[in-house]
Amino acid sequence: MNFSLFSWNIRGLGRAEKVQAVRREISLNNLKLVFIQETKKADFYVSTFRELWNKLGIGKIFSPSIGSAEGLLCMWGEDFLEVSVNSISQRFVALIGNVKEDNFRCIFINVYRPSEDSERSSFMAELLQFWRIIQLYGVWG
Repeated sequence: MNFSLFSWNIRGLGRAEKVQAVRREISLNNLKLVFIQETKKADFYVSTFRELWNKLGIGKIFSPSIGSAEGLLCMWGEDFLEVSVNSISQRFVALIGNVKEDNFRCIFINVYRPSEDSERSSFMAELLQFWRIIQLYGVWG
């Protein structure tokens, strides 16, 4: 299995220069999976996805920002990954599925870790709860 994953804390995806920078990275590196943190966007339009990744067959999921902070975006080539389950929270987006080339079952998690010490333990508890739920329901393991 050979693929390229790209993760970037972009600190806002509103300016055209940032959209062009993401698009350039996707194109130059033939990326299969893109994780963006701190989009600072409450919603995405279909046209935004086309601007970012000018290709058909793109899977996408996002966690909206709250106010002007946070926001997570995951995009992947549907020819690369078949997502069967996803989970969206304020601090992480999880994709569970199969890498098509090898029929390899996997979990990819896009994380925006809290910078405040006081928030880290609740974040870790939320992530652990997610892990327990997917094991309990037989989604994983």
